[in-house]
Amino acid sequence: MSAKYLLPCRCGRQMIVEPREAGRTSACPCGQPVLIPTMLEITRLEPAPDETSQPAKRAWGWQHGLLLSGVAIVVVAVALACVFRWLRPVARIDAIDPEAVRQSAHELSPLRTWHYWELMKQGLDRRVDQIYAEKLSLYHIGQGFATVLALTGIALIGAGVAIGRKRGGNGERGRRGETPK
Repeated sequence: MSAKYLLPCRCGRQMIVEPREAGRTSACPCGQPVLIPTMLEITRLEPAPDETSQPAKRAWGWQHGLLLSGVAIVVVAVALACVFRWLRPVARIDAIDPEAVRQSAHELSPLRTWHYWELMKQGLDRRVDQIYAEKLSLYHIGQGFATVLALTGIALIGAGVAIGRKRGGNGERGRRGETPK
């Protein structure tokens, strides 16, 4: 591993350079071109801090925990929503095959047809199937739970991202090893 040095730019930032880069022109993150001096002049620059002597960043923190738990909760919520959707109750009236109704209507005698016609003039039976209503209510509760769970997961992901942005500038290096001011 070769020695590294801090090369100042006119903007006030310092770039980390190595002697093997001597004589080249590099661009500072501010956009200004910076001429890297000769090998002899580089050795006169301030040495860059050794990366191994700095305390290591924690590999896992609150941000990562929030992001992981948020993603896990969203995945569980989506899976629950899919299961609830797949198990959605179907009303008995919706399960009747229209072709079977047509076939049975063709088989009715004229007197039986007249009887059903008189019943239809009174109106359809609008009583609610109680079992279907209970199942549909449970379905809506389950979908609501999955929605609240997904929103909770999204909120945790947002909190993890916000913490990451808040801590983003601490100790990070920019392009070409730039150190913060």
